[in-house]
Amino acid sequence: MRERGTGLGWIASALVVCMTAPSAAVAEPDPTPAAAPAAPARLLRKDGSPTPSNYVRGPDETEPPQERRKRRFLALPFLGLHSYQNGGASAYHPGLRIGALLGGRVGDFVSLNGELSIDVSNVPDAPDYQERDFDFAFSPLFELAAGPLEVALGPKVGLFGIETQLPAPALMTSENVIGYLAGINAGLFWPITPRNALGLLASFDLKWIADPKCLTLAGQTQCTTVAGSARPKVFSLTAAALF
Repeated sequence: MRERGTGLGWIASALVVCMTAPSAAVAEPDPTPAAAPAAPARLLRKDGSPTPSNYVRGPDETEPPQERRKRRFLALPFLGLHSYQNGGASAYHPGLRIGALLGGRVGDFVSLNGELSIDVSNVPDAPDYQERDFDFAFSPLFELAAGPLEVALGPKVGLFGIETQLPAPALMTSENVIGYLAGINAGLFWPITPRNALGLLASFDLKWIADPKCLTLAGQTQCTTVAGSARPKVFSLTAAALF
């Protein structure tokens, strides 16, 4: 009986060891450290700058800032004032200027345009005197981003014609002058939508009067030569819209 009890005790001990060994293996901790959680992506403000790590996203920053999607067709109407800067035009005060640039964009930064502008002269000492200047020019523009603003720069070259009239009790005097012009346009615009902007357009024109100069007096027209030194200089500042 003693030998039989000893045998049963040995079998019971072996079963206990076998049952407890797998549990010990499962309970043993994994020596490999857990990977750190990935940091959340940084938000960007509308101007493209990153926000601080503790920044709380606002309702206007749930989407990335939109880039301007420019049209291939460019239209730039303007309305404002012009002023003669040459010494022989002291009688002229600032007058009206109205016009537009129309053309097409080549890429996002360059456009090829034609410009038409009309200047209505203001001569307070001669209220009956009427003078209109018509300018036709090739005016390319280069559009550059400057922070939230946009700068537009470009040269221009073309033709101009001046038509004048002076009514009198007995007769009507009119005069026509044609010539060449060269100048520059410079504008600063604030985008109001991805495709449209409002701003200011400044221009400077240097003009050369071509021969001949024609004067109509009492229905008879006479043309004379003009000295080559006659070079009107015109500065203008206008409100403009860029489409």
